[in-house]
Amino acid sequence: MSQDIMEKARELADALADSSELANLRDAEVKMFNDSGAQVILDEFQGVQEKIHEAYNQGEEPDEGLKKQAKGIEEKMKGNPNIASYIDAQQEFESLLQSVNTVISNAISGEEGGCGPGCGGGCC
Repeated sequence: MSQDIMEKARELADALADSSELANLRDAEVKMFNDSGAQVILDEFQGVQEKIHEAYNQGEEPDEGLKKQAKGIEEKMKGNPNIASYIDAQQEFESLLQSVNTVISNAISGEEGGCGPGCGGGCC
């Protein structure tokens, strides 16, 4: 591989590591994991999610009660400020990664244009 490409990749990785989006995500993650109420909700969600996956793995559709239970837990997650903040921060970081991927894809394909979601015409 070209040494220049690898150097640019390291620069990009460093820039992503130093981004406010990643800092916000890490901060939100710490707050969420330090919130005992959030942990109860997340544990409950994981348990239901495992049951749903188990049903699909057995070639079955999860029963309506299980689906309803999952929806209820999702609402609890949205209602917990620390979980909601984490989800928002995660979406912001993923949007940044998608924008970076779009820039790279456009450069490789020779396309010009936007940088991806959240960019106002010029590159972010």
